[in-house]
Amino acid sequence: MKKILTVMLSFAMVLCMIPGMVFAEDTSTTPINGAAITFAQSSYEYTGSAVEPKVAVTLNGALLNQNKDYTVTYSNNIESAAATASTPPTVTVTGKGNYSGNMTATFTITPKDIGKVVLTHPEAFPIGTKITDIDFVLKNGTVPLNKGVDYTVSFKDTSQSEIKQGTQEVIVTGQKNYTGSRNILVNGGTDIKTFVVDPIKEVTYNGIAQNPSVIVRSAANAPALSTSYYDVTYSNNTNAGTATVTITGKNGYAGTLTATFTIIPKSIERATVSSIENQAINGAPEPNVYDGSKKLKLGEDYRLSYKNHEQKGTATVYITGMGNYNKETSRTYQVKDSLNSYAFSLLKTTYEYTGNTIKPEVLVAPSFKYREGIDYKLVYDNNSKVEENKKVQIVGIGNYGGIAAEFIYSITRKEITEKNSTLSIPSETYTYAGKVIEPHITITCGGKTLQKDVDYTIAYLNNNRIGVASIIIYGTGNYTGSLNKSFRIVGKDLSQVTGSLEKDSYAYDGLEKKPMVTLYDGSKKLTNGVDYTLAYKNNKNAGTAEVIVTGKGNYGGTKTLTFRIVGKSQLVTTRYTRYSKSLNSKPFNLLAANDGDGTLVYRSDNPSVAKVSADGTVTIMGTGIAKITVSTTGNVKYDPASKVVYVTVKPLKPVVKLTTPAKKQIKVTFTKVEGATKYQIRYGRMGKYYNKYVTHRNNEYTKTYTTLKNRVSGKTYYIKVRAYKTLDDGTKVWGDWTTVQKIKAK
Repeated sequence: MKKILTVMLSFAMVLCMIPGMVFAEDTSTTPINGAAITFAQSSYEYTGSAVEPKVAVTLNGALLNQNKDYTVTYSNNIESAAATASTPPTVTVTGKGNYSGNMTATFTITPKDIGKVVLTHPEAFPIGTKITDIDFVLKNGTVPLNKGVDYTVSFKDTSQSEIKQGTQEVIVTGQKNYTGSRNILVNGGTDIKTFVVDPIKEVTYNGIAQNPSVIVRSAANAPALSTSYYDVTYSNNTNAGTATVTITGKNGYAGTLTATFTIIPKSIERATVSSIENQAINGAPEPNVYDGSKKLKLGEDYRLSYKNHEQKGTATVYITGMGNYNKETSRTYQVKDSLNSYAFSLLKTTYEYTGNTIKPEVLVAPSFKYREGIDYKLVYDNNSKVEENKKVQIVGIGNYGGIAAEFIYSITRKEITEKNSTLSIPSETYTYAGKVIEPHITITCGGKTLQKDVDYTIAYLNNNRIGVASIIIYGTGNYTGSLNKSFRIVGKDLSQVTGSLEKDSYAYDGLEKKPMVTLYDGSKKLTNGVDYTLAYKNNKNAGTAEVIVTGKGNYGGTKTLTFRIVGKSQLVTTRYTRYSKSLNSKPFNLLAANDGDGTLVYRSDNPSVAKVSADGTVTIMGTGIAKITVSTTGNVKYDPASKVVYVTVKPLKPVVKLTTPAKKQIKVTFTKVEGATKYQIRYGRMGKYYNKYVTHRNNEYTKTYTTLKNRVSGKTYYIKVRAYKTLDDGTKVWGDWTTVQKIKAK
C-alpha cells in the first residue's frame, strides 16, 4: 500500500511540474508561422542563375528584420516554373532570436523571351553547311544557351536543308526556359578553310598579346588574298608557347582557317628583385621579382633555390626563370640571430569593419627587451576589407632576422542597426502619380555614408499604391543586417481636379453663405468627408468669399473656389483724378470720400515719386508718374470700391544764361535740375525754330551748357530751355519752359 501511495505521489509531483515547464517554453519565442510573406513583384524572369527575390515578413502588422528575427533560404529557384507548379520556386522563412518555427511561400519564374538574349553569329557560313551544323552564340547575361536544350534552329524555307549562295533566313526558337522566336539573316560564302597561311616568325614573350601579320593565299605561291575578305583573331598569344591565328571569311568568304606561331620565353636576368630583409638561420626569403612594372609569380614565372643559408653570414638566393621566363639571376642577403617567438602575442583577434585600415596591437612579454623599430618591425595586411585569416608578422631587423611570429586576425562585417544607423528620405509624404515611387535615400552607419549596391541593396514594398509604403535596406559587401523606413503615398493633388459651386453669387443679407461644392476627378465624383473637407472664409460680408477644399484619404493638397456676396454699390471720389506737380510742390490731400461703408486705404505704386499717408496726404518725392489707388476695406453691406489718381511730378525749370563766346556762336549755359534725364533747348528766329537735346550727367558740376554754332552774325535769336525725364516705359515727363530769352550773334 505504501508503495502505491509513493508512486501516486511521485506522479502527481511530475504533473504539477509540467504546466510550469510548458509556460516557460511558451513565453521564450513567438511562432512565425502566422506571418505574412510579401514579394516586391508578382513574378521574376529566368536568369540562368538562382533567383533570390527580397521578401518582407510582417507579423501582426509589424515588419520583422531579416537576419535578426528570421533567416531566408530558397529552393527550386533556378528553372522557370509557376508558383502553382508541382515543384515551384520556394522561399522558406525560419524564425530567429525572439521568433521560432518556419513557413514557406512560392513565387513564379517566367521563361525569358529569346528575343532579349544576346545573339552573335559569323557574317557568313560556308556554302553547303547543313542546318544541323549551323550554330549561334546566345547568352543570357553571362549564361550561355545550349542548342537543342534552350533553342532550336531551322530554315524559314522549309524545303531548304543547307546553306546556299547569298542571303537566307534562319529561325531561332526558344524552348524550356526560353520562349518566343527570332528571325536571323545569314549569308553563304566560299569556304576559306581550303586556303593556306604563310609561315609566321617566332616572337619573344613581352607580357602583352602579340598579333603578327598574316598572309593568306588560295594555294602556295598564289597571290595573297586581300584582307578585305577575312578577319584575323588571335588566341593563346600572350604566354610563351604555341599561339593560334584564326582567319574568318567575310564579304563572300565564309568559315575559318587556323595557323600557329611560337612565343619564346624571356630572359629573367634583367628582372628587378626587391631588397631582402635579414633572415634567421635556414630562412628561405621570397623576394618580389618584377619585369618592368609587372610582378612575377613564384612557381609560375620563376623558382627559388638557396646557398649558405644554414649559418650566420652572407647567403645567396637563386632566381631561375620558368614558364614565360628562362635563364637565372641571383641576390645575396644576411643571416642573423632569431627573435624568440614566445615573446609576442596579439591583444585582439577579431575586429568589426570600420572602413579604415585596422592594425591589431602586438604585445611583447616584459621579460624580453625587444624594441619595435630597432629589433623588430610589424608587417600587416594593409587593407580594411572584410575577410578572415588576415596576417600580422613580427619581422627581425638590426641584429635579428627572419619572421619570429605570425598571428591571424579577422575583420567581420559591420551590422546595420537602428542604434548605429540612420535612414533618411527627402519627404515623408509623396503624391501618387500612377507609377511606383522610389524616394532617393541616404543611409549612414557609424557616421559613414554608405553607397548603394556596394554597401547595401534596396527593396520597396507597397510603393505602387496609396497608403503606407516601406523601404528596406539590406547590408551587403562589408555590411550585414537590415533597416526599414515607412513613407506615405497620398492621392492626387486637389489642384488637378475640377470643382464648381452651386451658386457663384449671393445678395448680402448679413448671414453666412455656404454654397454646395461639387468635385470631379475625371469622371469620378468625389465625396465630402471621404475625399475632402471644406472650410469657408470671408463668407458673410459683401465682397469675394472663398471655399477652401482640403484633400483627404486618397487626395492631398488644397483647392480654392470663390464666389461673390453682392452688396450695395458705393463710389469713391477725390477732388481731382490727375495732378501735375513739381519737385518743390507742397504736400496735398486727395480729399477722398466714399458713400458706403468700409474705411479708405491708400497705396502708391511708386513711392519714390509720390508717397501717400493713411489719411490721404500726398508728399512729392521725385520726378516721374505715380499711380495712387484709393480703395475701401472692411466692407459689410456694400461692395468694395476703388479709384485711381495719377500724380505727375515735373522737373524744375533750369536757370539759363546766354553768351556769345565767338563769332557765329551762342553759348547756352543752364543749371542742372534734380530728376532730369535730358534737357531740350529750343532756338531760332523769324518763325524757324530748332531743337537740341543735352543729356543730364550726375557729377560735381551744378551747371551744364551747349554751344549753338553757325549762327548768322548780327541776327537776334530767341531761346528757351526745359528739363524732362524719360521713364522706363518710354514715357516722357516734361518740365515747364523757361522764359524766352534773346541774344544777338557776333
